[in-house]
Amino acid sequence: MSISVGVGLSTEKDPILAAKEAVRIANLNIHNNRIDLAICFSSVDLACSSLIKTINISLGENIPIIGCSGAAIICNQDIFKHGVVVMLLNLPEGVHFNTASAKELTAKTSFSAGEELGQKLLYGFKGVRRDLSIIFSDGVIQEGSNLIAGLQEKLGKSFPLVGGSASDNLKFQKTYLYFNQEIFSDGACGILFGGKLNFGLGVKHGWKPLGKPRYVTKCSGNIVHEIDAAPAAQVYEEYFACNLTELRKQ
Repeated sequence: MSISVGVGLSTEKDPILAAKEAVRIANLNIHNNRIDLAICFSSVDLACSSLIKTINISLGENIPIIGCSGAAIICNQDIFKHGVVVMLLNLPEGVHFNTASAKELTAKTSFSAGEELGQKLLYGFKGVRRDLSIIFSDGVIQEGSNLIAGLQEKLGKSFPLVGGSASDNLKFQKTYLYFNQEIFSDGACGILFGGKLNFGLGVKHGWKPLGKPRYVTKCSGNIVHEIDAAPAAQVYEEYFACNLTELRKQ
């Protein structure tokens, strides 16, 4: 049997109304099948406790919810800069999963936070084949690669990990993660799937190389200070033919 999926989108301004509409449409699209898991994404302006609590109440408090804020909602209808989308999944017999979260990453190393999240995800998987993990993390943490390394320490160096970072629409101030009834920042959350699960992974993007290859020669965490031994801001000014003052207004 295959996984049954129902997706619901709402562009309502009010987070409670948006949550109710998205869940209602998703339920219709999954044809009222049993719901095992919900994945939710919203624009950052809708990221609030009332949104996630309404989704939780609408689905029933025993349904795991996971997701994050983003710059926009991309779906087959269009690209929406304001909205919320809820995806409901009905998993076939023999597929196992567990959800978990790790909080307060800045109070610990990203590596140890990744280990913590990996250990939590493994709960209940003794004797069960592990197949795939989907991870969402705060978009402004500085050592995302160390978070992944910590996860791999528990799940395996070559274990399939997919996911992404939460966004606040390029403000780089505060992003949000959704986990069951909670909304939080400075953390990560994820799903671990196992059992009789078949999946495929692919990567594609629309970017094209611009100019010659360059190398980051100085950075701290996720902040680039120098490119090819020159100030990063100077390189951007050259690429965009625009001074730094104007770039900051973009």
